[in-house]
Amino acid sequence: MCRLVGICPQPPAVTTESTLQISHVKLAFDSTQVGHASKKTDVIITNPGPGSSSVTASVTKNDTEFKIVTTTCDSGPLHQATQCVVTLSFEPQKDEGERFGQLTLHASGATAPPPISLQGQATPPGVITFSPASPFFNLMWTGTKPAATKLSMSISIINKGGGTVTVRKISVDDTTAHFSVSA
Repeated sequence: MCRLVGICPQPPAVTTESTLQISHVKLAFDSTQVGHASKKTDVIITNPGPGSSSVTASVTKNDTEFKIVTTTCDSGPLHQATQCVVTLSFEPQKDEGERFGQLTLHASGATAPPPISLQGQATPPGVITFSPASPFFNLMWTGTKPAATKLSMSISIINKGGGTVTVRKISVDDTTAHFSVSA
């Protein structure tokens, strides 16, 4: 028993807050073309208890390219032994290369885990060109107009960009019905 006030050691404070648990400490997104969005990825936050906690999430570094798509964490308190989900995507805006970001969780009633590192690789977009660039059919006749003539021309679709391009449909914008496409 210590009788000296202010000098005696104090017993350690008893804490009832838990530390939130997370499914990822680092999140690496698939390579994504500039101007497109990656596949969505979930971060699961669990409150092991005791008690409830209010949880919010924010991208605190590079919030222009790493985006919170949806979250269930802000829908109410996170009770003991329950989870909430933050869904993220990577959307590179310009230039190819590696990108980094950070997701930070804010909590009351629990200790938030350290920020989650975010990483993504921006790849160049595909760039479509045609060869010949401006197809031209030279139809000349003198005198009487000839009978219907079918001319054909091959036009190559070329990807001059670094990214993948998928051609889903080829069509001709021709209201006169003089042109058609065949594969």
